[in-house]
Amino acid sequence: MNNETLHKLHNSGVEVYFYGDCVRNAILKIPTNKYTIALIGGTKEKIIESLKAYEVLDIRTSFIITEGADTYEFTLFKSIKDLPVRPFTIQNAILKLDGALMHGEDILAKEIRVINKDIFFDYPEEMIRACRLASQLDFKIVVDTWAAIRDNNRLIKLVIRFKPQIIGQELEKILATPKPSVGFRYLQSTELLRYIIPPLASCEQIIQTRRGDTTNVFEHTMLAVDASENIPLIRWTVLFHDSGKPQTMEIEEDGKLHFFKHEIVGSKLAEEYMGKYKCEFGIIRDTSLLITHHMFDADPKLTIKGVRRLIKRVGPEQIFNLLKVREADRMGSTEIPSMKKIELLRSKIEKELKGTV
Repeated sequence: MNNETLHKLHNSGVEVYFYGDCVRNAILKIPTNKYTIALIGGTKEKIIESLKAYEVLDIRTSFIITEGADTYEFTLFKSIKDLPVRPFTIQNAILKLDGALMHGEDILAKEIRVINKDIFFDYPEEMIRACRLASQLDFKIVVDTWAAIRDNNRLIKLVIRFKPQIIGQELEKILATPKPSVGFRYLQSTELLRYIIPPLASCEQIIQTRRGDTTNVFEHTMLAVDASENIPLIRWTVLFHDSGKPQTMEIEEDGKLHFFKHEIVGSKLAEEYMGKYKCEFGIIRDTSLLITHHMFDADPKLTIKGVRRLIKRVGPEQIFNLLKVREADRMGSTEIPSMKKIELLRSKIEKELKGTV
């Protein structure tokens, strides 16, 4: 919808304001195709007249105009003070037709701030949404909001019990962001994660034993998830791939740590928590499969028979996803790893699948 139409509305005596997420997206230059517009004052007849090109015939309190892939949701209000208030300040910015911004300070500052700390008592799901927004936008949660989430983190148990699908949806949205570690680190620091996925939260207490690493298993997982290809199956797999280590840790007499069969435990944990949060059955199945086999041998001396056995374990349709998981696992390091072994193995697999070996 061009500005000329909106200015025509304005000139007919109707105040026109953009509000909500479309304002945030405009300021941050995030592509959007959904616009929420407040109309204040004027008459319904004048509004219909100004929008006659869009065949608006009847108006009550709201109406929607679709133009191509774009959707414009108009709502009539008596006053700008009557606009709906959402939990976070960045969701309540208002943009005038002349470009003047109202209540947009936190968007410009790139900060997540709750409008009222008590809102978590009525809507505890907003605690995980704050972490998701921070991850999606690469914003910081301000200290007082972070503290309010930490102080009320136990309330997330109500969401887990009565609305588990919300947890799954929010986790999937975090995993789909360019840098999921932002959201998961907030979940960890506010201690929401110890309620949502306790084994993953416990990984912070486990030393990462790979040569050259000085991190813990949680940090390794965060580095790996960020480095992984942004595909739901890969991201979920990498998130849970080492989640079995806290349960399987053994300490030998010389002080060395071992995590025998952690991949088996991790696959079961993925099934448990992804199922609990209502993830799609197919992705749960495939995530479990990839975790079970992510400790495969990438030895350059691996024979063709060994390559065939590896393909058989996960199937031709998942074998390259398994390699992507291993690559992400390797990237979850404080040092830049070599991918030569995986590249050589990929070449052998490609040749085997093409039947050229």
